[in-house]
Amino acid sequence: DEWAGDPARGRQPWRDTMVRVCGPAVTALDAAFGRLWLRAGDPLPDDELDADPAECGTSPVRVVAGAPARAHIYRSVQLLAASAAERLWITDAYLLAPPPLYAALLDAAKAGVDVRLLVPGASDLPVLRNFTRVGYRDLLRAGVRVYEWQGPMLHAKTLLVDRRWARVGSSNLDVSSLLTKSARGAVPARPRLQPGDRARAAPPQAPPAARSRAGGAAGAGTRRGPQALRI
Repeated sequence: DEWAGDPARGRQPWRDTMVRVCGPAVTALDAAFGRLWLRAGDPLPDDELDADPAECGTSPVRVVAGAPARAHIYRSVQLLAASAAERLWITDAYLLAPPPLYAALLDAAKAGVDVRLLVPGASDLPVLRNFTRVGYRDLLRAGVRVYEWQGPMLHAKTLLVDRRWARVGSSNLDVSSLLTKSARGAVPARPRLQPGDRARAAPPQAPPAARSRAGGAAGAGTRRGPQALRI
């Protein structure tokens, strides 16, 4: 299991982000899983479903269920990106955004939104990583900060918008995942993140000496073009 790693062979587990969901949102997650399970055979037994879980926590959660040929998750990500006014921080394992979503990232950065992308520096799908890098130039020139994670395979899929929305799910920001696969996303409103949670969910602050390269505003006399940062 490459995701779990293999200490005996010196293989580290993949870097991922998970959340524990409780309260009424669990019913929505159960229902979404039940519909997918039904496509494969018999329905889930009634005792497998939590019909009326007690409320908990302080943030309302919206569950977005993706399905092949349906664009529920794609539309929700587009809406979140378009609503960003302060910051849009994205971590993604296989970033190959459809043109409208890619354009939304460029537009947000040009409008002054703090757009940051954290993607794998080394991927289990090297070809896809290379395609991701093709899009760096326009992103960096627009002011997007791009970071490449230098640890074990980065498999997280998170998104933070301003101080209002967060998204954690199983869908990557690529055409295949957004439009052809069954995936789930949890979108809590006004999430109360602890400092450690925020650091794990979003790209870091670029060091002062590297900001010109991250944002593409190189100093006078510099010939080097904008570059992604390796962290």
